[in-house]
Amino acid sequence: MKRQLILGLTVFLLTGLFVDGLMAQRRVRRFPKPRPKAKQAAAIGIRVGNDFDNEQLFAGGHFVLPLGIFWKFAPGAEYYFTENDSSRYQFNGDFLFKPTRNGMFYFGGGVAMQLLNSKELNEQIDFGGNLIVGLDLKSPFW
Repeated sequence: MKRQLILGLTVFLLTGLFVDGLMAQRRVRRFPKPRPKAKQAAAIGIRVGNDFDNEQLFAGGHFVLPLGIFWKFAPGAEYYFTENDSSRYQFNGDFLFKPTRNGMFYFGGGVAMQLLNSKELNEQIDFGGNLIVGLDLKSPFW
């Protein structure tokens, strides 16, 4: 009995020393599900648009900083083309949501601060919000 116990422990220890590379077999799935991959690179973009309240066109730029797979933070600045001697700038902090990772459509919103340089206005700083709907032109088709 004692001899069988010693033999069993010896075999067990030798197996542990020489077979350290044993691993369980990987189970291969028949239909693996693709996992979404986030693009973690920051980007620079341009903005053009229209202010419907004041009937002014604007142009500007923004940075796009990814916050995950579907969410992005896009701080930016815009210059408004005015018809008089005044000048108007806007600084934004927007959050964008893209419902599908390979789609072109996105929407979002954020906060804005406007700087107005005009002789007629007493208040030169104004705060508000943004609503954004857009197309991402960095698609596989371009």
